[in-house]
Amino acid sequence: MKTLHIAPGYSAGGTLKVAIREAGRTDEVLRWPDDLNCGPIDPGDPEQRAAWWDWGEDWDLAAELLAFWERVTGAEERLVVWFSRHAATELAFFLAWADRMGTGPTTSSM
Repeated sequence: MKTLHIAPGYSAGGTLKVAIREAGRTDEVLRWPDDLNCGPIDPGDPEQRAAWWDWGEDWDLAAELLAFWERVTGAEERLVVWFSRHAATELAFFLAWADRMGTGPTTSSM
């Protein structure tokens, strides 16, 4: 069975992608596009988050967040979530993940 690795940000995702390739694996790495360490997180609405981050650039955060959740909820692969409980942004991501995904068949790694 294939594995879909979930990374708590672009930097972590890039590092994880390199590590997976160096291990000789071809698993996909999906990177969380937001930093929940700051800004409004309740109710977790993608449009609300995007409006808060509005830097006036061509960055459609709401679309990226929706695409992320669509990919995850439609995944047929085994999901592995990577995060550190010592990094505020990663822990905030994992708490949002747990709130959204509940207690599904996910393997989490710290």
